[in-house]
Amino acid sequence: MLITEPGEASFIGETSRQRIADLVAVYVTPAARGTGVIQALLDAAAEWALTQEVPKLQLFVHAQNLRAQRAYAKSGFAFTGESATIDESHELKMTRPLRAPTAD
Repeated sequence: MLITEPGEASFIGETSRQRIADLVAVYVTPAARGTGVIQALLDAAAEWALTQEVPKLQLFVHAQNLRAQRAYAKSGFAFTGESATIDESHELKMTRPLRAPTAD
């Protein structure tokens, strides 16, 4: 995970307007797919990002990787409508807002 501060360039060269955490190169081995490990990984990343006072996570997912897109959506990520070319690959941006736990 990479944290970008406001005014800094992200790993793809975008200038950030707010503090943001980029999940980069997320990969789950085929044997572990469908076991819930991706949800646990994404939730752990979100929990850590909250400790860093980051308001949202973002990632880029290959436009043709529907399985990954569904996994990210299940974990609270949504498409932003933005895309980028990363290493000659068409990638779609997804973000997940983060909220601090509320006291009961």
